[in-house]
Amino acid sequence: MSARILAAIVGIVAATVMLLWPAFYNGQAFFFPDTTTYVRGADAAVQRLTGASTPWTLPANAGSQHVRSSVSSIKDKTVLSGRSVYYGMLLYLGELAGSISLSVGIQALLLVLALLATLEALDMRGWRYAVPLIIVVAAFTAAPLYASFLMPDIFSGLTILACGVLLTCNMQGHRAQEAFWFALLAMALTFHTTHVILALAMLGVGALLYIWRRPPAIARGLGAIGAALVAAYICGAAFNLAVTKLVGEPPLTPPFLMARLVDDGPGYRYLVDTCPQNGFIVCKFIDRLPMPSDEFLWLQDPKRGVFASSDPAVRRALSKEQYRFALAVMGHDPWEQIESSARNAAAQLMLLGVPEFDYIEESKTAFADKIPHAYFQVMKHTPAYLGTMPAHSISIVSYVSTASGLACIIFLLVSARGKGTEQLRRVAQLAVLVVFGVIANAVICGTMSGPHDRYQARMAWLIPAMALIAHFAVYRAWWNKLFEFRSRA
Repeated sequence: MSARILAAIVGIVAATVMLLWPAFYNGQAFFFPDTTTYVRGADAAVQRLTGASTPWTLPANAGSQHVRSSVSSIKDKTVLSGRSVYYGMLLYLGELAGSISLSVGIQALLLVLALLATLEALDMRGWRYAVPLIIVVAAFTAAPLYASFLMPDIFSGLTILACGVLLTCNMQGHRAQEAFWFALLAMALTFHTTHVILALAMLGVGALLYIWRRPPAIARGLGAIGAALVAAYICGAAFNLAVTKLVGEPPLTPPFLMARLVDDGPGYRYLVDTCPQNGFIVCKFIDRLPMPSDEFLWLQDPKRGVFASSDPAVRRALSKEQYRFALAVMGHDPWEQIESSARNAAAQLMLLGVPEFDYIEESKTAFADKIPHAYFQVMKHTPAYLGTMPAHSISIVSYVSTASGLACIIFLLVSARGKGTEQLRRVAQLAVLVVFGVIANAVICGTMSGPHDRYQARMAWLIPAMALIAHFAVYRAWWNKLFEFRSRA
């Protein structure tokens, strides 16, 4: 092995460790109440096929006084489609390797490789660019938290970055790069439905750019994104078929859209005006409405909840009718719903905090019920559980770095308009596409699920990263001289 290859491997490992600093500080990767659904889904599939079991196969903390039934249940034939078995397999592989926490190492490694591949695609080779970029992302963004999170959140930003690079950088003759971006994108698309919607939005913008200018690079990128979407569709269809054969019913999608419309107001007013004549099952819960969307979906109190507290047949009926319900609400009061959705999207765009990394009491109770005893015993001594994780400080850093990064992108691209180099043109296009993707995410998540910090903070790292890359492009000569001077020194 040459010294150059060895140095590259050491550098990548060091960067991966640097991006995992929150997990090391916490003493454990970060859990979320949904984490258990992901890993148990994969575990159940493997157990059914092979008979092998893990600590996740057994009821977590069986002696707990707070044990609650799972909304996603093979026994009840209500397997949820929003919790990807493919991401669950990533967590399951970590468990097989010794600990589920090892899975975040793969996430951090993929983030490092994506950042390096972005620089490579933009002809910014060498550690003179890679080192500052890794340091900025590790120290001044929330990306390390989401890389250390046992959730598919880090792949939201990687979806946008992959689509942006494929649409702006000519991969012809660079098969290894193209294969990497395709594989990363296809993987991300199987991990969550919102990633698919994001990719479709990026595909639409790319198609408009192609119609406008018809550059071959965009045509090739459109093909790669389209192929990744097809691969994700095939994987989704395979999952649906497997669940149908296993439990006798296809997986169901929680009624996120219905819950959002009711919470916004137009959905509730539609029910008040038209129930029970409209025929919707949700009418039977009208005396409990309105309520926040999260309570509509997940509250398990049989006297107050809607979806999670209902029997399997009602859950499936609510899932099936949500899109008809959305169309009916839009027809009943379209302008008010458009106004509410726009307000949600704007609110989502402004939420960049990271409160999930200081566990709230409700999450602690869920963890005590759901995760294996050995993991929970470690968790009880972590800063996230004890409330000493510097989540508030990191939230401030996230806001400041995102706002300053966006300002820098605008300033740099406006001030460099006359320079017209090919590299700068590609960087400018990539920056615009990334910003578009971040805004599209706010629209998608804000209107379909509702504003939550996590939905936007998990990809906010893209903005300061792109700001630094734009700085590299505009002041490339300055960066070269800086590192040449240090090398001589």
